[in-house]
Amino acid sequence: MTARIKFRQWTRRVMYFFPIQLLLLHLKKNHLLLLTWLVLFGYVTESLGVKYGVPNLFLYPEYFGRVNFLSYAILGFAVGGFITAFNLYSYTMHGYRFPFILTIARPFLKFNVNNAVIPVVFILTYLWCSARFQSAKELVPALDIIANLAGFLVGIGVFLLLALLYFTRTNTDITKLLGKDPEDLRPDEPLVDIIGPQHAHAPRGGSERRKALRWLRRQQRSEKWRVETYLSPRLRIMLARRSDHYDQELLRDVLWQNHINGSIFEVVLVLSFIALGAFSDVGLFFIPAGASAFLLFTMLLMLISALFSWMQGWTGTVVIGTIVLLNWMSHHTERFLYDSHAYGLDYTATPAVYDRATIAALANDTATARADAERLVATLEQWKADNTALPHAGDRPPLVIVNTSGGGLRALLWTFRCLQVADSMLGGTLMDRTVLISGSSGGLIGATYFRQLYLLANDTLDRASPERITELSGDMLNPLVFSFVTNDMFIRYRSVKYGTNRYTLDRGATFEQRLNASTNQVFSDLRIGDLAQAEREARIPMLVIAPTSINDGRRLVIAAQPMAFLTSISPQARSSIPSQPEAIEFQRLFSDQGAKDLLLTTALRMNATFPYITPVVTLPSDPPMRVMDAGVRDNYGYRATLAFLHTYREWIAANTGGVVLLQLRDTQKELEVQSSSASLIGRITDPVGSVYDNFVRVQDQDYDLMLRLAGAGHDFPLHLVDIQLRHDAEEQISLNWHLTALERRRVLRSIGSATNRTAFERLQRLVLGTPTDRKMSGENAPVPVTGPAPRP
Repeated sequence: MTARIKFRQWTRRVMYFFPIQLLLLHLKKNHLLLLTWLVLFGYVTESLGVKYGVPNLFLYPEYFGRVNFLSYAILGFAVGGFITAFNLYSYTMHGYRFPFILTIARPFLKFNVNNAVIPVVFILTYLWCSARFQSAKELVPALDIIANLAGFLVGIGVFLLLALLYFTRTNTDITKLLGKDPEDLRPDEPLVDIIGPQHAHAPRGGSERRKALRWLRRQQRSEKWRVETYLSPRLRIMLARRSDHYDQELLRDVLWQNHINGSIFEVVLVLSFIALGAFSDVGLFFIPAGASAFLLFTMLLMLISALFSWMQGWTGTVVIGTIVLLNWMSHHTERFLYDSHAYGLDYTATPAVYDRATIAALANDTATARADAERLVATLEQWKADNTALPHAGDRPPLVIVNTSGGGLRALLWTFRCLQVADSMLGGTLMDRTVLISGSSGGLIGATYFRQLYLLANDTLDRASPERITELSGDMLNPLVFSFVTNDMFIRYRSVKYGTNRYTLDRGATFEQRLNASTNQVFSDLRIGDLAQAEREARIPMLVIAPTSINDGRRLVIAAQPMAFLTSISPQARSSIPSQPEAIEFQRLFSDQGAKDLLLTTALRMNATFPYITPVVTLPSDPPMRVMDAGVRDNYGYRATLAFLHTYREWIAANTGGVVLLQLRDTQKELEVQSSSASLIGRITDPVGSVYDNFVRVQDQDYDLMLRLAGAGHDFPLHLVDIQLRHDAEEQISLNWHLTALERRRVLRSIGSATNRTAFERLQRLVLGTPTDRKMSGENAPVPVTGPAPRP
């Protein structure tokens, strides 16, 4: 019988062990909080966000271009903040369910120890996954792995120590009221006999007392959770004291003071994070993007916890009501709504009219389209004169057009590297032979940078140098995420000035500053109109940038030259079928708002606006036009290319040896057919998920169809040279603005694949006629360019 009683007692003490009860409480009541943890577990175990490289940001954090003890320590410090927010949230929301915790010294510290099951499992999981990632994917030596992970643990420890020092020194507990540890008291000894009724019922202000009494009544009606054992800070299992013989008002005072003290800590910490937004453009604060993500989760948890400390059960209602109120107010005022601006445009001028009538008028203005097309014939004639003097295949020089895909930093790096190799194999004459460059996102940024280096012809900025690759591959994501977390989510109280105009400072400015730093400031203060003369004189190829309007899905064609023929209905069209225009010319629509003064970096940013990473830009029109990534409509720029070829088809047939389309893709084209899911959830999600998964494939199929039709309908040869960034399914290369060292090596290695070597050799034959002694170089550097310098 005694053994049976002891077994039941042991079983009960295990079942009602405080850490187990807290874990069950989270499973029952904290679903949103558990979802946050699940997302974080998904990232560190590489189960979520692999395509976009999200796990890399957590498992291999980069700070100032390096991964070391300091970068891991910063990430660990942010994780420590999140764990503290998790504990504060749990203590504030559910501490009253465990009244025994108030009968022991330092209740918040001991609550943290017993609430550590999920954080400890997460930390252990992170250590294992990060060590495996560093060893298998980044080839980091064992000692460096140990040092990095030690930095992670040190960072966590530092934040937790600072937080606990604050709470242990400022929180009231029963020990401070009794003058002794209550664990030394007999369980049946009345507390009132020790401290006296005058202390047990100490007077306080009327309003505070009424608030506390109301709070107590609510908590007394709430469910209490049974606890028989708990874990001490020294990791000893202790018996939980009964609380029913304690003065309930005194216990209430302890918990109430702890809640208020915690809310003060949370508010101060959130305000400190917001204040960091003032330094969002200072390199020292470009902390790892993973750390910024933890800061975001920390701030949200602390805000909710602080609100609950004051509003209790009304917190959810207040949050939902505030969101509804702000949404209603946004229809009547824009004072608290912050638009991201296009730098260089005049937002004080009368907004451009953006409606169906205006769009139709611009599209049907065939006279302007014809005049723009005729004006550029002189440019084509100059190109012909320059290229006739160059060695070329056939009797007439081939006309080269470059189309490049989007894809963040990987596309930027890939495009620039491809142009280096192609330029080298053509003897440094690629830009001389190219008439038009178009594309989207990072790919077009890389092509524009290569074009600008060619124009400058600066010995210190050799476009063929491996140093350009190193500079371009630097991180751009860390400052963006930090600016979003500390500035863009809250009050944007800073501004930036360009010329005579002032604009709201946000992560858009941060992106442009980082882009200028990665490109040796060659784009700094460069406006769209500044490039018009060089393009007219055929010293550099014409550039077409075409972001997408999210108002109606049309392309917004931005170019230094007036190019109405790219957006207008062709006057030679034989069909009488009515059609609506699918593009708008930027220069004509925003002529009164300073279209030619638009910064080139801003145009490139609009063309590469990945949702939520960089802000959607609002243009000065009525209604306001909002634009984002060109890849939404045209990931390769082929619409602009085909419109150009159609407009000048007669001139091309009479004056060139044909057209060579150099297509630079950041993904392989021949993808395997994916099997559909047979699971219940898969059958529900596949119809929606397939639209997103096949987004690029659909554009590929449209591109191929339109090229075949164009080739059949024109009287000149049309050749496609396709250079693809090929990699295996297990060798993912992130689609974002950050690449690890291994991913950079994968990008550079792919240039030398057998398929790409064949494609480059074909480009050489199509342009030069016969193979030359210039061969493809390896992944480290292209063959030195010895071709002619650009004309001044």
